[in-house]
Amino acid sequence: FHDHFMAQISSRVRLNVVTGVIIHHKSIVNGHVHNPRTMQMLLGKRADNQSNGGLWEHIGGKIEASDASMEHALTRELNEELGNAFKFEIKKFLFQSSYIPPQTERPIIDLNAFLVHHIEGHIKLTRAHQDCGWVDMDGLNQMMDLDMLS
Repeated sequence: FHDHFMAQISSRVRLNVVTGVIIHHKSIVNGHVHNPRTMQMLLGKRADNQSNGGLWEHIGGKIEASDASMEHALTRELNEELGNAFKFEIKKFLFQSSYIPPQTERPIIDLNAFLVHHIEGHIKLTRAHQDCGWVDMDGLNQMMDLDMLS
């Protein structure tokens, strides 16, 4: 069984994506998150015509072959999805995780997450998201309990 499963996974397409856990500037004091319990992070609600439409997620997207690095891909994606007026700083790499969908025709998602600090500026949503908002940990936990996250 194990060998069959591993062979099935190794033949599947892999999709490398990058996302940012974006912390609101009011939650940051002297370059650090002031209080993790009350910090606010940005989530976007997927457009209904997108995959996982109507669900909330951290902002990010695919790493393209033309991206020089994962940080470059994240910068490009945040600018594309939030607009150029939204100013931010990528602070550090957090983790890499893989999601293997049960449907064998769907790609394996290799997710690379970064901590991002919002510096200033407003959000101008693009076609990928129909809404966005700043959510604290309690709100995030409630959204998880209600299966609202992608």
